Amino acid sequence: MPYHDCNHENGGCDHECEEDKDDEWCSCREGFNISTDDWRKCVDIDECLGDEGVAIDKDCHTCKNTQGSYTCECDEGYERHPNEKMCIDVDECERELYDVGCHTCINLIGGHTCLCNETFILDTNMNNETCMGQPGKTITSSFDGGTIGVIVGLVVFLVLTAFALFATVIFVRQRKKDKLISRHDNLDDISRTTSHQDEVIRGVPNVTAEQAPPLFAIKAETAKRVATPKPNLKPKPTPEENLRERSWWHPLHCYESTEAICQRK
Repeated sequence: MPYHDCNHENGGCDHECEEDKDDEWCSCREGFNISTDDWRKCVDIDECLGDEGVAIDKDCHTCKNTQGSYTCECDEGYERHPNEKMCIDVDECERELYDVGCHTCINLIGGHTCLCNETFILDTNMNNETCMGQPGKTITSSFDGGTIGVIVGLVVFLVLTAFALFATVIFVRQRKKDKLISRHDNLDDISRTTSHQDEVIRGVPNVTAEQAPPLFAIKAETAKRVATPKPNLKPKPTPEENLRERSWWHPLHCYESTEAICQRK
């Protein structure tokens, strides 16, 4: 085989010519292979014929072969990645690519759907991407001025009711507390008065003027004590009187204990 110089017409190679002192050979760029018929020629590799995930990216929906490479065509709701041979989801909500009849856009992988306001439903004929009013119902806003006014009024009413209830509870508790204190003071007064009267009756001298019971109570008690009659006790008769009262008395009947009386008689 004659030797070919790479400096002369690229050594006859389609892409790259490489050589050393003994030989020279051709190589191909990425996406090409050396032809089986001529080692100087490069032929395209059809990546679309290869395995998904090996020859082409697994996220490529439809592979299209090109010279030395391939490209992808993407399904609806997707687009080609700017730097990779793959398809990525399109966020229709962020880009505002949804129907004006969609009240609240919700992005999905490869599409989107809508949330509808009250009295509206999804239109199934439009792939659930728009809202329509329900038959026989009036379409009104859920947050009109009247509704807001009712909500504010209800909140104010609840606050005032809670405040009134709280004030009532405090008032009732205070009344009960005052009654208990008053009852306790009355019991203390009665106890002190009874104790003082008992001391006066017993004749306790250390009762102070401040502690003493009313004057009329002392007078009544003194009069009661003075008016109490004493028992009428007769004096015990003497031995001489006893002897005189006896009809059978005789000097001979004198006993040793009454000898002096008998002699005197």
